[in-house]
Amino acid sequence: MHPDRTIAIDVALTLEGDSCLFAGISGEISRGGVFVATYQPIPVGRRVRVQLCVLEWDVEFESCVSWRREATEACAPGIGVTFQNLDDAALDRIRRFGRLRPPLYVDDEIVIVAKGI
Repeated sequence: MHPDRTIAIDVALTLEGDSCLFAGISGEISRGGVFVATYQPIPVGRRVRVQLCVLEWDVEFESCVSWRREATEACAPGIGVTFQNLDDAALDRIRRFGRLRPPLYVDDEIVIVAKGI
């Protein structure tokens, strides 16, 4: 994997899969992103282009990996990718999904640092 190359990631959010939305403790999904369950060792800071399928609707956005989670007996390994430059229609669809399947909550500081806020 070349360190400067953007990685393409396809993610389908479902009601029962390991990949899911994440939000800061504030609970605001637009300040969060998507947890992508993967065994690929994608480092924090790596640029990614995400093709996200949510409620049979696709949205594409570019971002970077903001955090990693290692595998445990209870949790799948993966990466957290923050939302960036999503339009209102995409955020509305993502929020609707978040009402069906509540997001994973992560420390707000992780989300803020990842977004460069």
